[in-house]
Amino acid sequence: DEPFAPTVSVKKWGAVGDGMTDDAPAVQHAIDNITSGPTLIFPPGVYMLSKGLVLMNKRDISIAGVGRATCRPGELPQCRPA
Repeated sequence: DEPFAPTVSVKKWGAVGDGMTDDAPAVQHAIDNITSGPTLIFPPGVYMLSKGLVLMNKRDISIAGVGRATCRPGELPQCRPA
């Protein structure tokens, strides 16, 4: 059995997840500062991202959400609610 990979919450890097705060800078800061191996976790909440995220030169990093995901039509062109 392999041990679980460590997890790092986006909230550690300043993301709020309140549905009103722009969490893009905090999430990008988390991506920029984690090293290979951990899973970046989004705890339950509504994370507003005003722009895309960049994952350059990152290897062996997973991103996971905890809880139900929602999509609001019109917020992002690629938004396709279930």
